[in-house]
Amino acid sequence: MLALLYNLILIFILPFAYVRLYIKSKKQPEYWQHKAERFALNLKKISAKNFKNKNKNQQLIWIHAVSVGEIRGCQSLINELLKNKSYKLLLTMTTPTGRAVAENLWEKEIQKQLLILNYLPYDVKYFQRKFLKFYQPKIALLMETEIWLNLILECKNANIPTVLINARLSEKSKNNYQKNALFRKLAKMAFENLSLVLAQNDADAQRFLQVGVSSQNLQICGNLKFDVPINKTLVDLGKSWKNFWKNSANAVYQGQRFIFLAASTRDGEEELLLEKWQKLLIKIRILAARTQNRLANPLLVIVPRHPQRFDEIYDLAKNQFNFNVVRRSQKENLENLSAEDLAEIDILLGDSMGEMVAYYTFADAAVIGGSILNFGGQNLIEAAACGCPLLFCQKHMFNFATAAENALKNQAAINFDEIGEISKFVENNYKDSNLDLYKKNALLFANSYKGATAKTLQILKSKKYL
Repeated sequence: MLALLYNLILIFILPFAYVRLYIKSKKQPEYWQHKAERFALNLKKISAKNFKNKNKNQQLIWIHAVSVGEIRGCQSLINELLKNKSYKLLLTMTTPTGRAVAENLWEKEIQKQLLILNYLPYDVKYFQRKFLKFYQPKIALLMETEIWLNLILECKNANIPTVLINARLSEKSKNNYQKNALFRKLAKMAFENLSLVLAQNDADAQRFLQVGVSSQNLQICGNLKFDVPINKTLVDLGKSWKNFWKNSANAVYQGQRFIFLAASTRDGEEELLLEKWQKLLIKIRILAARTQNRLANPLLVIVPRHPQRFDEIYDLAKNQFNFNVVRRSQKENLENLSAEDLAEIDILLGDSMGEMVAYYTFADAAVIGGSILNFGGQNLIEAAACGCPLLFCQKHMFNFATAAENALKNQAAINFDEIGEISKFVENNYKDSNLDLYKKNALLFANSYKGATAKTLQILKSKKYL
């Protein structure tokens, strides 16, 4: 009865989902591409490419990773699975940015049809059944928090093991699942029908038990994101940016220019940062005038979490706050600027995709977006692996609570309680940055928790799922 009610609700809201997709495509046209996949209407096209008839001996492993963070997070796992020639992989996602990242990471494998990309169909029973009947995966691996009732039930009906990998469940999400009787029963039905949950840590495991996962179907594996390889090409790119900007400042000002990154910022956070940055620059300029020193102003680099907001943030910084702003995408114009002009730039807008490793390498320190306001934070592990000192508000990092706690414990990060502490940190460091200890500790922290990929594969093989 509950499953029937769930499906009736989904059918009712399906037209609105289509309209929402259209509205999103106005800001990000990629949402309209491959839209048929979201309704499981693309299967004839795939059949025309002889998907079923090619490499008959290969078993299909299905991994669902909702967007950029999850796709990057399972990168090491996918790379290990691709080494086994008896496997072909299906990777589903829900966002075009996630798809673009996958296309970039596994371009050769996609061309060879060793890895197939598809948007996850909406969680309507008919769509999921049609999708599974066509692909017939050996196993479904759902990344982190992807709990879809019809997907899980249809996998069970088709005898397809469904495993939640790198599984995390924040206290807030657990409370949301339990906030009313109907929602609690639907969530319990989904969790009870998972074949296996591989939690990141003890705290996540305890919360999964509370929402209905059986202790027999629960194991702890660590966090796959610690195993993600750092792209050396992007590291070199970040180093080249650092040399370019710092050498330009050195030619004009006294001392090194401090580069501060606001990474993966969310709606409303940029405005708060820009307000504080404006006051900070005024304070620094008054101090410089009093002492008659030409000290290099700190550079703020803002990389919004969602690409459809790039133009909005550029307009905010330039027209509302009157900052001297340049965009990463205008690299040809940047290279033609004089050292004097570069030194006068206040804000660099990181309007590029897939370059976060370069930004973290470029920066002297970074604040983690999604923690300035109460969004749950963003992945801090990639930043630590680049040796970038981190700031975040711990109480807002509930989606990455254990990683944040361990980073603070290992002195790889700095906690702040309110946004004014960020500008105070920059003020204390922009002349003489003394963050070597945090850089060293960030690298040690990132290297200390590796091994989740090997443990995940070991458990899946022991269960005969692979």
